[in-house]
Amino acid sequence: MQDKYMNIIKENLIKIYGDKDTEYIIGELSNDLQNSSSDTVKSEFSEKDMYLITYADSVNEEGIAPLQTLHKFANKYLKGIFNNIHILPFYPYSSDDGFSVIDYEEVNHAFGSWVDIKNMQKDFDLMFDYVVNHISAKSDWFKGFLDGNERYSKYFIEQDWVDDLTKVTRPRSLPLLTEFDTKNGKKNVWTTFSEDQIDLNFASPDVFIDTTKILLKYIDNGAKTIRLDAIGYLWKEVGTSCIHQENTHLIIQTWQAIVQYLEKDVRLIAEVNETHSANMGYIGNKDKEESNMVYEFAVASLTLHAIVTGCAKYINSFADDIGKTKIKDGFTYVNLLACHDGVGLNSLNGFLSEDEKKDFLGIMHDRGHLFGYKNVAGEKREYELNSTYFDALKAPQESFEIGFNKFMLAHFILLSQKGVPFIYINSLFGARNYLEGVKKTGMNRTSNREKFDLDRIEKSFNKESNEKQIFDGLTDLIKIRQSQDLFHPVRSEQRVIDLGDEVFAIEREVNGKKLIAIANVTARKVSVDIKGKDIITGQEFDGELKPYQYVWVV
Repeated sequence: MQDKYMNIIKENLIKIYGDKDTEYIIGELSNDLQNSSSDTVKSEFSEKDMYLITYADSVNEEGIAPLQTLHKFANKYLKGIFNNIHILPFYPYSSDDGFSVIDYEEVNHAFGSWVDIKNMQKDFDLMFDYVVNHISAKSDWFKGFLDGNERYSKYFIEQDWVDDLTKVTRPRSLPLLTEFDTKNGKKNVWTTFSEDQIDLNFASPDVFIDTTKILLKYIDNGAKTIRLDAIGYLWKEVGTSCIHQENTHLIIQTWQAIVQYLEKDVRLIAEVNETHSANMGYIGNKDKEESNMVYEFAVASLTLHAIVTGCAKYINSFADDIGKTKIKDGFTYVNLLACHDGVGLNSLNGFLSEDEKKDFLGIMHDRGHLFGYKNVAGEKREYELNSTYFDALKAPQESFEIGFNKFMLAHFILLSQKGVPFIYINSLFGARNYLEGVKKTGMNRTSNREKFDLDRIEKSFNKESNEKQIFDGLTDLIKIRQSQDLFHPVRSEQRVIDLGDEVFAIEREVNGKKLIAIANVTARKVSVDIKGKDIITGQEFDGELKPYQYVWVV
């Protein structure tokens, strides 16, 4: 098998860099490509797989390194519920709450150390972020470029403005190029996300070598899952959209082949916040292994749309597409509702018409929500909703009880879908919009990035608080899901049942067993022609759904 994967590595690199540079790359990586792994058996996905998304310092206590406090909190409250923890970038950084990395190989001293990471790995599998599209302007690599160091002369993309750059897909309403003073004069440098996040030049073989070595270091440091952040923008070519380029796919396939060659038990995830159809291009096919999982941000946006509008038509359409799509065996999807970036809106495209999207966003604007914007053909458009998921669902005039029912319904839809659920730590407590933080940082995304004091969490858990009600509701639902192999993220089939636009309904089947997930997304009673035992309550379901009620019927 090793020969097979080494051939893939070489073939891909020749397509990207040519024969001579491929020989150079393989030579430079030769020591790293020695098979030193004991992970000879690849772990399979399971219905018990559950990922928590968290910052290293999401939970804090005075005088204790945040990674140690996070570990303490997870051991006390999450053991046996979450088996994987995705720690958002925990490296030294200069902006964007970690996504402008200064040093890929160090743990931010404000959070703790590699020892703390190793200790957490004794109890949980960890997922690392690999922010590989760009690096901080404060990094040694970019400082070397500015200082005229020959080693870093090709690490970044020098580019003067030309008309063909108008074709470049822009994820932000910020300049694509940023001018810097260098030892060799003023240079315009490619900055897709911000002036502090400098794009790496993957056309340079040395960039591929150094970034691959970092990837392997993360694996050596025990990462069981690695998230390839903003990976769709990796390869730039003037005259193209500079997103979803063939060489980007070849690089991911090469990294996957390296993981397989080394027989490492590691999952790669492509983080591509685009349309559902675009995301699907990163999961590989019967001939090519690419990402083990791909983010399906459509679950978040379409679930929100369904409950806010009382129409499940489009979340059903998405579920139907997932059920009918054949992907490489053993590969699956990342499903989530909330994350540190809010709710991505690109995934509405391809499902909602422009008028329907405008009406939905109008509701969210009327509720006073914050947004992130990007430029599309010179026009400013919303690309993400900056809100906690609880506040996104709950209208301002509605009671906590209604908000709670909607919130639980949304997570029922999440947990019913084919794939692996990821839950953001702030959702565990039903966090509300952190507008005070937005005022401090000037960043709309801060609304869903509040950090918590461990003592505050434990005090709320020791009484019948809203936070405790939400935490207990979510964890109880997760435990029920984990007890059913009908929710296996790979082997279980998924089919949509048409019960009308007021109802989300899918059937899951594995080994001849069946379960039907049914949810009323409206504020009124709905009747359906299905009866059976609801495994959530243990009661017989008679076909009558109360407002926002959901059942798993067997």
